[in-house]
Amino acid sequence: MLYQLNNVGFSYDSGFSLKEISLEIHSASITAFVGPNGSGKTSLLNLFAFLETPTSGKLSYQSELLNQNNIAIFRKTSAYVQQNPYLLHGNVLSNVELGLKLQHIEKIERDSRITEVLQLMNITSLAQRSVNALSGGEVQKVAIARALVLKPQILILDEPFTFLDKDSIADLEALIVKLRDDLGKTIIFTTHNYRQAQLLSESIYNIENGRCNRAEFVNIFHGQVNSQADQFDTGNIIISVNKHIKEKISQAVIDPAQIVISRDKLESSMQNNYQGVIKSIGYDSGTVTVTIDAVEEFKVVISQNAFLGLGLDVGQQVWLGFKSSSVLLC
Repeated sequence: MLYQLNNVGFSYDSGFSLKEISLEIHSASITAFVGPNGSGKTSLLNLFAFLETPTSGKLSYQSELLNQNNIAIFRKTSAYVQQNPYLLHGNVLSNVELGLKLQHIEKIERDSRITEVLQLMNITSLAQRSVNALSGGEVQKVAIARALVLKPQILILDEPFTFLDKDSIADLEALIVKLRDDLGKTIIFTTHNYRQAQLLSESIYNIENGRCNRAEFVNIFHGQVNSQADQFDTGNIIISVNKHIKEKISQAVIDPAQIVISRDKLESSMQNNYQGVIKSIGYDSGTVTVTIDAVEEFKVVISQNAFLGLGLDVGQQVWLGFKSSSVLLC
């Protein structure tokens, strides 16, 4: 076990706090934290990078409880690349080399490491280029190279895909997987993109209002918002959502455990109700996953008792419903 958090809390003077977070992260794994801006993602990354200490609860690293005596030692095992990385004046080579100089690494070793990491990031051609001439995507790659050249055990990335073009995103996704599979690195990153989190990660956690929960989201819909009507349009169905949504939202995600199934139309306060046909039924550890074609495909997780009580079967017409507050937007 690399990290273990037990009821960890963290508070700012402003009043925002992380609340009772309990989770585990294993070595040589990829973990994603997904949630809106201001939800607490960056605060949690600061704890993983040992830049902050919890104000409550316990954080253990490699089974050793974090304290003031070991935090500096722990900090050296991770590298943290922020969403808007800052590069020093000069060229790419001097930026990547900086950390090695500060660690008093001999020049022969510095040159070897720099060559290796520039090749890994596919930015060898940028070595002599001024940082002022780099694109946003290139800045991100250089910042990651600067982190990796120090050979950290853990790479922590805050919204690493935000400023990258399509090709650079694909390159970075492949790199993250390569770092885990070939080099045994542990990768922790934040994103707004649930589909990307599912693609790359073994473990996904949703953060909202300072609370963190394990998430295995499968109901991910792309579309656009109508902020005047508090609706999200997938192109096939209209989903009612909470008020005060932003125009830049492009994804709606519904936790399968927050959806209710009924054989009859639901008479409740749920704003979202759709009729569909059961396509498949799966069983797993006391729960049942029901896949329903309601123009869009929904997966619903219910208990076996609830499933037996409803008497559901493949091909049957059913209704599904969920509250607007169950819709996560990003």
